[in-house]
Amino acid sequence: MGGLRQLMPVTFLTYAVGMMALSGVPLFFSGGWTKEEILHATAHWPKSHLPHYLLLAGVVLTELYMTRQMIFVFFGNRRTASEHAHESPRVMTVPLMALALCAIFFSAVLTPASPWLHSYLTGKPVQFDVTQLIQPMLFVSLVFVAVGIGLGVLMYRRAGETDPLKQSQPALFCFLENKMWLDEIYEWSVIAFSRMAARVSDWMDRYFWDGLVRAFAGLGQLFGIFTTNVDERGINAGVDESVTGTRALGRVMSGWHTGQIQTYLGVVAIGMIALLLLYAWLV
Repeated sequence: MGGLRQLMPVTFLTYAVGMMALSGVPLFFSGGWTKEEILHATAHWPKSHLPHYLLLAGVVLTELYMTRQMIFVFFGNRRTASEHAHESPRVMTVPLMALALCAIFFSAVLTPASPWLHSYLTGKPVQFDVTQLIQPMLFVSLVFVAVGIGLGVLMYRRAGETDPLKQSQPALFCFLENKMWLDEIYEWSVIAFSRMAARVSDWMDRYFWDGLVRAFAGLGQLFGIFTTNVDERGINAGVDESVTGTRALGRVMSGWHTGQIQTYLGVVAIGMIALLLLYAWLV
């Protein structure tokens, strides 16, 4: 792009406000107070000061790349991508202006001198104390913000088609341009491991777990066949034979019941004689 400052003035001004808020410029933009809270918390973290130093370096880098972007997009000469550029319609510019005003307005809401939002969320009364603005971390942050913006202006104030860093430090520029090869490292490590794990899982599912399930299913079928044969040829056959024998015995015994009293008395007499003979033999 390039040279969009005159072609898109509303977008330029609102983007500049967003750049200041994202960069954490203190006092006037809401992003400054949230950044100050993080810096203050890490500065007093008893475990280590390394996160605090990394955040300070991040502050400088944020100002640097945001300043670089502002210069490349809105300043300098117009390039091929900006030949037909024009200001956006009101459906885009009005929300941009609303967001820019909020970024400025919330700097007054989030200020530690009058922490209205913090007091509202905690249910405590608002206490105005202008001395809360005079904090060492505020000045430290202001210095780092100035260093980052100044470094960006110094490096890119005369930037043309080619990035100055590419001309002075081609190896470093290539390292950053390729995103430190994090995508390739992620592809070679996490993605490769996930792909291998997926293949192993697919093989386990197809050949191990499926085979194991089929083996248990086969054992269940064999047990079912065995119990069926035991039931049909063992239990049922035994019950059927017992019923048949009982029925035959019943037919024989039913033949002995003629219904004639003299027959029954004769059988009783024979039984009595047999008992007497048995008793006489035993005595």
